[in-house]
Amino acid sequence: MLTAAILAGGKSSRMGANKALLAFHGKPMISAVVDAVRPIAAEVIVVADDGAPYAALGLKTLSDIHKGCGPLGGLHAALTASQPDETLLLACDIPLVSTPFLRYIFEYRSVAPARVPELNGRAHPMCAVYDKRCLHEIERLIAAERLAMAALLDTVGAERISITPDLSCYRPSLLANFNDPLALQSGEAA
Repeated sequence: MLTAAILAGGKSSRMGANKALLAFHGKPMISAVVDAVRPIAAEVIVVADDGAPYAALGLKTLSDIHKGCGPLGGLHAALTASQPDETLLLACDIPLVSTPFLRYIFEYRSVAPARVPELNGRAHPMCAVYDKRCLHEIERLIAAERLAMAALLDTVGAERISITPDLSCYRPSLLANFNDPLALQSGEAA
């Protein structure tokens, strides 16, 4: 059983509007992420302080327990609320992500408390699998005001999953995120 948590609580300051709800190929950007994860997740939740804008998705929403802590706070809320031990964390602004890719990282076997894809030499903690074993370390990092997701990856000894062109789920733009209006309009992510 898999719970997927989509983080949609950011300020969208570069976008100038709630980026999760901006149109991407004719539907809200977050819908593309939901569509990609729904075939493999028993439960899909949206983590946002205000759940009202996401009501049309028909998904459960939750807000951060620790406010103002960014993605680390969102991951904490998701892991705390999730029934299974593992939660697939996703950013709302990666609409090119695919079901086969998400299945690959979820099914990748490891004893590490986190599995993080590494694509084009970069780790992607906003599209990764986290175990409840991370909760204590997340709480410690929040208390110390060390809110970078990279700090969590280092302290829990996350398994980095190399995503290479020889994998059938590979696409170079798979985890590209859209952070500004020009990128969204042109369809070219950052």
